[in-house]
Amino acid sequence: WQSVSELDFLTFSAAVERKFYMENLKNSYFTAGLILDYDQAGTSQLSRTNVGVSGSYSLQLSPVFFMTAGAHVGVSQRAFKTIDLTFDQQFNGEQFDPNIAKEGFNRTSLLNVDVSTGLNFRLQPQGAHPINKRTKLDFGLGVFHLNEPREGFELGSDIRLNQRYSAYAMGTLMLSNTFDFIARGSVQLQGSYQENIVSGSGKIHINRQPTQELAFVLGSSYRFDNFGDAIIPHVEFHWKQWLLGLNYDVNISEFKAASGRQGGIEVAVRYIFAPLQPAEKTKACPII
Repeated sequence: WQSVSELDFLTFSAAVERKFYMENLKNSYFTAGLILDYDQAGTSQLSRTNVGVSGSYSLQLSPVFFMTAGAHVGVSQRAFKTIDLTFDQQFNGEQFDPNIAKEGFNRTSLLNVDVSTGLNFRLQPQGAHPINKRTKLDFGLGVFHLNEPREGFELGSDIRLNQRYSAYAMGTLMLSNTFDFIARGSVQLQGSYQENIVSGSGKIHINRQPTQELAFVLGSSYRFDNFGDAIIPHVEFHWKQWLLGLNYDVNISEFKAASGRQGGIEVAVRYIFAPLQPAEKTKACPII
């Protein structure tokens, strides 16, 4: 958002997850993962760092219907710095005086525990295959900040982080051997705030040979409230076990007067580890 401010607005997220199969559990599996989130913004370098563990359990309820329940528990640090801040009390009546002491704070960082949970449901045709039979539909909901952790820096303050509710759906429709239509939509509510996003894209499969997969995705999302906030074109490159995604906000709301329709770029990289296992220990994942 360089056109709005010369200050850095940075969000970074990293995650690793693994599936665990158990021989005595049929048509189901567990996952466990680690998640790191970091966000920083503004002159005060207000930041949030969250390190957490996640887990889920997926169960095949029928040949075409699956359910996954998940949870996340994280430790979050919220902090800010005063070195670049100025305060009213530093005005001596005629001009700003940097030698006057800044406002004091009880603390400039705090730790809390954050808990979230959610459900996902999957519909896919019987005999679904990631290369030859790709149609599928996911929908679900999540509840974040279940325990409404304290956010206030002042000692004794009872400022809470409101619970956030999320509902979503995302589907893939296989139209031919080499082309899929992908649609997504989500609604998020937190206190008086709301975010709505819809997305559509096309995926072209250039190479469908196992271990040599190559595909290209091009599409756009639309973020709106009463009218609209931004159009978000995106592109993805899929090659074997790699994914590279890029998207960019283009403001269409009144905020364009400040942004000049120049938003923030986001980059995503994913790698799927797929080590070969001895045949007697291999269990195919039922979800494509």
